Amino acid sequence: STLQPRAEQDTRPRRHHSHMGDLPHTSALWSGVGAGESAESRTRASEAVACARSLRTILTNVLELPSKLEYRRLRATGGAFERRVGRCTGGLAVLRAAGFEQQELAGASWWTLREVNEPLLFAIRREIDLGLAAAARLQHEAARRR
Repeated sequence: STLQPRAEQDTRPRRHHSHMGDLPHTSALWSGVGAGESAESRTRASEAVACARSLRTILTNVLELPSKLEYRRLRATGGAFERRVGRCTGGLAVLRAAGFEQQELAGASWWTLREVNEPLLFAIRREIDLGLAAAARLQHEAARRR
């Protein structure tokens, strides 16, 4: 089975062209998650969950303190950000969707959010929450089958 969030009182017509069509800002992050029970598939799911948790923290920090530059500027290389988000399939696509742009400053590469669009950030964080909940359900179902 593929990773799909449960609809929550959603009366919109269902989209059938993408397995994550209801998560337009984060679908690249969840691509391939839940597609199988191989060790590779479990690793991909684990990486996507770690990335999603990091992205959720980034968005929450910006939403709670939008004027704080350290939450709106992320060093692109080295450290936890590169390991958890930069190397994760779909992680940078989610950052771009939130409005972050890559910049070179003082010889270093950064992801910077110039304008805080709160409704967009809340929507993306909600998508992350739905994806995390669906991933947890899939992990639970897979563990029951083993």
